[in-house]
Amino acid sequence: LGEASYLSMAAAEEAGVVREYAASGFVDDIQVGSERISIRGWAVDSHGNLPGRFTVRMGGNTYEVADFERQLRPDVQQHLGLPHGLIGYRLHLPNPSPLGIGDLRKGFAVSIPDGKELTLSRPLSELIG
Repeated sequence: LGEASYLSMAAAEEAGVVREYAASGFVDDIQVGSERISIRGWAVDSHGNLPGRFTVRMGGNTYEVADFERQLRPDVQQHLGLPHGLIGYRLHLPNPSPLGIGDLRKGFAVSIPDGKELTLSRPLSELIG
């Protein structure tokens, strides 16, 4: 099923019911390439949806990311009791410098619009591949 199908199923299940969720999320993986950096994980806003943008701090710079891959995460859906699983993300950032692993450690953080900083699923040094 496509993204639209999952969202319409969620809307049908939630019709007339307003649920609140704790905004939260995790960074599960970071891939550092010569031309780009990819960050993968999951996040939900207070409505149980994937936020529409992210803020990434790394190497002394701040990046606003609104264009990213949306991914299904049925494991998180089940764990949180969400009506849909479209809460995974993969962010792609340019790496023009290029930044190395040591540079990423300088103030690395990913946050969502409500200011919630996402949790690292493991120590930063273990997330970077």
